[in-house]
Amino acid sequence: MLTPKEKNLLIRLQKSETIQYKEFPDMLYNVRYEIAVSEMMDYNMNDIAMFIRQEFAKEDTDGSGLIAIIQCNEALKRCK
Repeated sequence: MLTPKEKNLLIRLQKSETIQYKEFPDMLYNVRYEIAVSEMMDYNMNDIAMFIRQEFAKEDTDGSGLIAIIQCNEALKRCK
């Protein structure tokens, strides 16, 4: 299912009156990439780093500053 943002961007990026439907998967990938990049840019990188550090700190129960890879995975799952 396409979101309204995806539909609008697909239409706006279309340069001609016809669409080669075989290229649609690539077009959709590019549109989703553009949307993801624009949403990421809405966040200040310092804020993102702060959120990630907070989630990592929750996994660091002994305060050593070190966590296992599996703990990184769990922390990053919470960072949406």
